[in-house]
Amino acid sequence: MAQDTPDEFSTSCMSFVVPKFLVKQAKSNLEKKHKLDRSVKIQPYRRDAYINACGDHMIIQSTITLPHSMSQLEEKSQALKELGLESYYDRIFVIKTHYHQASDVHQHDAQKNPLREAISKGLQQLPEELLASLCLTIERLLADLSDSYTVYPPMLLLTSKTFAAPTWQTLLASVSPCQLEDLYATVAIAFRVTHIAQNAPIPLSTGQSPDSTQRAPEQPPTDQPTTTNILRSPTGLKPLYGDFGPYPSNPSTALPFKQGLAAALWVSTRQNHILQTWAPLHTMFSRGNISEKTRLLTLPSIAAAVAEGEAAGTGSTAVDLYAGIGYFAFCYARAGVRRVLCWELNGWSVEGLRRGGKANGWGVWVVEGDEEVGERNRVSGKGEGEAVFWVWRESNEQAGERIQRLRKMVPPIRHVNCGLLPSSRGSWETAVGALDPGLGGWIHVHENIAVREIEEKAGEILEEIQGIVVGVAHEDHSSKANEPEEREAVLEHVQKVKTYAPGVMHCVLDIWIPPRITRDEGKGSCGRDFSPNCNV
Repeated sequence: MAQDTPDEFSTSCMSFVVPKFLVKQAKSNLEKKHKLDRSVKIQPYRRDAYINACGDHMIIQSTITLPHSMSQLEEKSQALKELGLESYYDRIFVIKTHYHQASDVHQHDAQKNPLREAISKGLQQLPEELLASLCLTIERLLADLSDSYTVYPPMLLLTSKTFAAPTWQTLLASVSPCQLEDLYATVAIAFRVTHIAQNAPIPLSTGQSPDSTQRAPEQPPTDQPTTTNILRSPTGLKPLYGDFGPYPSNPSTALPFKQGLAAALWVSTRQNHILQTWAPLHTMFSRGNISEKTRLLTLPSIAAAVAEGEAAGTGSTAVDLYAGIGYFAFCYARAGVRRVLCWELNGWSVEGLRRGGKANGWGVWVVEGDEEVGERNRVSGKGEGEAVFWVWRESNEQAGERIQRLRKMVPPIRHVNCGLLPSSRGSWETAVGALDPGLGGWIHVHENIAVREIEEKAGEILEEIQGIVVGVAHEDHSSKANEPEEREAVLEHVQKVKTYAPGVMHCVLDIWIPPRITRDEGKGSCGRDFSPNCNV
């Protein structure tokens, strides 16, 4: 499309025209690279020249500047690669925007950024002599401020780099607690929130308290033993303003008490019109998974399983072996799956799933240990009716055995989600065995894979899954004279979800597992005597 002719005083910036399902991921990736132009609102793209090609798209303005000598295709390829969006090359359009006087652009952006505006007001309340004694100015501090943030009502979440500059470290180490409280209060009022926290990467081990340079509230003792952080607890999160509730006494078990549940801060966000709720001091939340959540809502294999179940009068079941607060489990329910069986070890995440399910109008039954499944356990989010989610607050090590006992009580299991990073390998055998014996189904394997090795590693994973499929088939036919039919697992798709680390991609492998028994070997379409009228 035609562009304005740049002159020697102008700077070329890039705008990205993206489909709606990619908006949050593109915005998030731009924020991580500090390339999002917050002075321009994200809005629907209405340009007539592109409307037929783009359809329902949004336009996102960036601050990415590249030499005028480069072609637009070169700019697009380089920018998408830098942002980790190269897999969407054919879905994203790029438009050049020319700004006159680049220095004016920077100043305008600084003035319009809400976080900079709020912190500027807070800094103006500090004594001038304090800043002077530290050889600091408000202008310098704002220039060194990393201004990315996210609002999860009622909390403002800053990034780990927000105050990383040496100038900010000097200031934070010098101001009094009251002065720092006043600064954060000004920011909280500006954002209409009651709490502020600073994010941090999820640590690989627990038992270490967060860095205290931010004047966070009193932390738990640091002499507790260090253990593997199997719950992915956000122990590095730094509360800066507001009462977040008591710190977890033992992050390795995450068994909340009623008093703790009531005292904790709970926040929420809505993605794809689905509300998710969590306690940020106790549970992680990854907004970068939005593209995978969106994909599940319209995934053909899920739609097919739902349609087949409705046609048979049975419905269908999905299993989430690492449910968390319902990241992916909620998507199965929204896509039409009648029941979702969940396993989650973190008690705080289970409570988040329960609250989120209720807020979305879905019934949730939390199963404790070996509690029997029966008619008395019918619950719902609103009024009477059966629960959509059955949630076991335990390791999924017993999931296979429990699922076998549930065959007669739930619709056929057609999908199993294995959503643990960096690898979900420990759940693959359970996932294959959980699928309906007479219908087969799909397992969705989450894995961190080096970008250069995706094709090779996907083949290795498929080969390992195939070995499990053969082993399960031999177990089913161990008491029979005939040999089991050869079944072949099929890798249908590899989805690149997001960049996990430099050179490493979070991938999801959709693998089809064929049925392991013929229909005349069992009762009904699923090889069991499941009755569609069995309401548990």
